[in-house]
Amino acid sequence: IDIAKLSEGQPVSITLDALPDAVIGGHIDRISPTPVSSTGITSYKVTVVVDETNAALRSGLSATASITTDELRDIVLLPNRAIQIDRSSGRALVEKIVNGVPTTTEVQLGSRNEQYSQILSGVEAGDELAIRSGGGLDQLRSTMFGGG
Repeated sequence: IDIAKLSEGQPVSITLDALPDAVIGGHIDRISPTPVSSTGITSYKVTVVVDETNAALRSGLSATASITTDELRDIVLLPNRAIQIDRSSGRALVEKIVNGVPTTTEVQLGSRNEQYSQILSGVEAGDELAIRSGGGLDQLRSTMFGGG
């Protein structure tokens, strides 16, 4: 997470490895102003406070904290494996099915994470795409996510 997207008081959802279906609410209490560098990676210590007492929460339990830093609505998302980046030009390309034929199409990317990329232009919700797999091309339909 980009430290600039965090702020004190920001909500945090905590899940315990021992109880993966239980979500415990919390918030960011403090963000250290001093970075810590280790093996070329810079990080900041963030202190999270649990908002309510929970009997399941015990010292020593492993937990995962989730912090929402961006919320996008009414967007087209594609799995990153559907997107090819041209090494020479840096353009993002997909194989869009046009009249039944895979056609290389440039797309403009927005927000990304490890699995998905937001598509700003070049593909619309409902377009059919081909994804390269081990033996050829698989088809997929682009989908609009979000609501409101």
